[in-house]
Amino acid sequence: MKIEVLSVTEERRLIASRPKRRLLVVKSERKAENIADYLREEEVAAQYLSSEIDPECVRLFIKQFLSGEIEVIVTTPKFAKLFPPDFSPNLSLN
Repeated sequence: MKIEVLSVTEERRLIASRPKRRLLVVKSERKAENIADYLREEEVAAQYLSSEIDPECVRLFIKQFLSGEIEVIVTTPKFAKLFPPDFSPNLSLN
């Protein structure tokens, strides 16, 4: 899959389009948390992954994402490696 870098305007347009299953990769865990919080405020089923989250919860979130229960996962490159090899990141936000 192609990795895109989005501007804030493009990011909002993406949110409005309500995509199914998006993996967003950002540079910091703090930014991942902030974006996931914003998406949830916009009523998007989103979750972030960080080293502060219990590994069992991380596995559960990935399972929910792959089954479609979670629409968007926001994470850092470290956690993006946990996804199946055929599921590459959709977007990379700076």
